[in-house]
Amino acid sequence: LGDHPILWHGHAMLFGFATAALAGFLLTAVPNWTEAGPVRGARLALLVAFWLAAQILSLSPLATAYAVADVGFWLLLIGLIAPGILKRNARRNGIFVVILSVLASINLLWHLSLHYGWYDTALLCLHGALGLFLLAIGIIGGRIIPAFTIGGLLQAGHTVSIVPAPRLGLTANIALVAALITRLAALPVALQVLACLLAAVLHGLRLQHWWRREILRLPIIWSLHLGYAFLPV
Repeated sequence: LGDHPILWHGHAMLFGFATAALAGFLLTAVPNWTEAGPVRGARLALLVAFWLAAQILSLSPLATAYAVADVGFWLLLIGLIAPGILKRNARRNGIFVVILSVLASINLLWHLSLHYGWYDTALLCLHGALGLFLLAIGIIGGRIIPAFTIGGLLQAGHTVSIVPAPRLGLTANIALVAALITRLAALPVALQVLACLLAAVLHGLRLQHWWRREILRLPIIWSLHLGYAFLPV
């Protein structure tokens, strides 16, 4: 990877850093969704070991071992959380099993692309993965930001309500997927720009719908809004 620093850096940020954040969230949230016990002990240690091994091996010439550890982490993560979701609330949260499965497939394709010298495909894999992470943010943010905003303001002595807007959220996330498709399909740049602009506007409207000026005194809340704001930006 020494001759392809962009591919290494993009993969490290998405399948190293961002993956750890997503895994941490899901390992915390899924037990609450499914009313199952948390992942702990040997299973958690094994998952961490795969992730850590992949990050270390990414700096080595051992490409095959790197791929095994890197893809193995995803397979183990899916194996830990998918059964509970599919058994207890697949209709609401099954989308995360789909996202994880597609990300694992993209990761495998990225490693194969490097092995066979398909560098354009490897870059496209990173673009696809970035789009899926943004979609995950759109879905997760739509669930936790309104709830945390109401709860945080209530604790601070402000009684507010945020009327649910499921159609806006669904439309915004569909627009995000459409924008991703225009990029992966290499459609005309003008069409890509319009699709991304539409997704940005819709997610901006979604964020505006959740906004209450009282949160400016609550860093734990406005930081969530600020983080989500980077999606339309």
